[in-house]
Amino acid sequence: MANFESGTDLKKQINLYLDNELSASDEQKLLDHLNNHPQSHQLLQNERIFRDFIRSHVKRMSVTPQLKDAILKKMTH
Repeated sequence: MANFESGTDLKKQINLYLDNELSASDEQKLLDHLNNHPQSHQLLQNERIFRDFIRSHVKRMSVTPQLKDAILKKMTH
């Protein structure tokens, strides 16, 4: 059971929620808490904004097939 009085536990639960990793009951507990605590709800909004910013501004570099092959060979040896 999450202890939302602990800021780190709340942040962890929010991240799990955004990653769709919470059980239905844990998700409902988190949503109930967020609905009753505006500051906690703001943490959720801030995390969503941050994730959206990262998605829109950070581009993954493409990797050549040769590099993939070289990495896989080193992993299997």
